[in-house]
Amino acid sequence: MRATGIVLILVGAVLLVPAMILASSIVRRYSVFIDRSFIRREIMLSVLGLVSVLVGCTLTFRSLLWVTPPDSDPIVPFDSQDSGMNQAIDQARATLPQFLRAFSNPNADQASFLLKVRFQSGHENEHIWLADLDLSKSLSLGTVANKPKLRGFDFMQRVTFRIADVSDWMYVQGGYLVGGYTTRLIRSRLSAQERAAMDAEIPFTIRD
Repeated sequence: MRATGIVLILVGAVLLVPAMILASSIVRRYSVFIDRSFIRREIMLSVLGLVSVLVGCTLTFRSLLWVTPPDSDPIVPFDSQDSGMNQAIDQARATLPQFLRAFSNPNADQASFLLKVRFQSGHENEHIWLADLDLSKSLSLGTVANKPKLRGFDFMQRVTFRIADVSDWMYVQGGYLVGGYTTRLIRSRLSAQERAAMDAEIPFTIRD
């Protein structure tokens, strides 16, 4: 997303800046003889450039606000009787007020606020990470931040959810993971080699 945003900003600048300079120069010199079609063309180029820059800035800014959970935190099937996973989910739910306090009034070194939410489709369910959160409404909003297998859900899809369905939370503070109880459990069950590979991939540090 960040790379796409930067490309759009560059494309917008290429369209916008030369069009504005050229149009301004010609208008000053030859305002009496200007063809209306030329003006329309230059305005169109300027508008396209401006839209491209705005969209690029939005994508880039959003990419800096949240970190997509890494592929090394994969979709892991677990039994409903898995006591370790159930304990991790219970701990996340019990400490959710900590996340909500930080989310509503973050410190300068706190970023990348995500919630993991349980969704159901038919007889299947999946716990999906959501970013770009809006918790101000009765039904909360979030953007799917990983690649789910659950039918009807896609990466970057905007979805509604209930706080009661939250199964984990995380944010990054000073470069370290805060929360992420299910992620920590999954990591603890990896081999030493797999854990090292995961640690090398994620953009934050997990304290043991």
